[in-house]
Amino acid sequence: WKRYAGGTAAKIFVGDLEGGAFRKVTTFKGTNALPMWHGGRIYFLSDRTGTMNIWSMTPEGKGLEQHTRFDDYDVRFPSLGDGKIAFQQRAEIHLLDLKSGAVAPVPLRLISDAQRTRTRFTDPVRYLTNFELTPDGSRAYVACEIPNQVYVIDTARQGVVTIIPAGVRANNLAMHPSGAKVFVSNGGDGTVSVINTATNKITATVPVGKRPWGMALTPDGKKLYVANGRSNSISVIDTEKNVKLTDIAVGSFPWGVVIH
Repeated sequence: WKRYAGGTAAKIFVGDLEGGAFRKVTTFKGTNALPMWHGGRIYFLSDRTGTMNIWSMTPEGKGLEQHTRFDDYDVRFPSLGDGKIAFQQRAEIHLLDLKSGAVAPVPLRLISDAQRTRTRFTDPVRYLTNFELTPDGSRAYVACEIPNQVYVIDTARQGVVTIIPAGVRANNLAMHPSGAKVFVSNGGDGTVSVINTATNKITATVPVGKRPWGMALTPDGKKLYVANGRSNSISVIDTEKNVKLTDIAVGSFPWGVVIH
């Protein structure tokens, strides 16, 4: 435990392996742990300044010296070898040179198989909420509610073109007849975002009712009808000006819209 000073706090003992007699050489009531012997001194961890750091002393417990001075996160897992102590602090590995006293982080570069970035087939039922195709079928726009994103997929090569950050709980899509833009309803935000399919950027966000879900465009694409499941209403959006025209009161919990 951090800054624990109870009866089971770690203490350091020094003894003769031949005679078997050991004596306690630390007096600090907190933690004194993981002793390492080098050059006639004992290096160890202690939180006597409030944060665990590396200290050293003589075998008699005298001549106390502090070698690291971190004040945010504890030094952990020290290991001594070749005149240096390697240890973890935060998410980094550091080296303490016992001769010079210098402390420096170790530059690490981890090689990965990059499995998460490989092209692969996944079970779409686990991730997508709704998808729409461009009129020529070259692109698929996929709404993913949990990560609040819209994926753009090249249907020919079956790969992701880009990922568009959407609103909270992006769930349903409606493709404009021209293919120039696609609408996504954001259930957590109470908005509808307008995505330009040429740039794959959001060009407008239109406030609607609570928990918007299913949407439908008129055949000419000039109006978008949005079902607001928690407002018991249908919002009507002017798709040329990207503004809400009105709200139509309907029954309880509407989740979809169909235009005949």
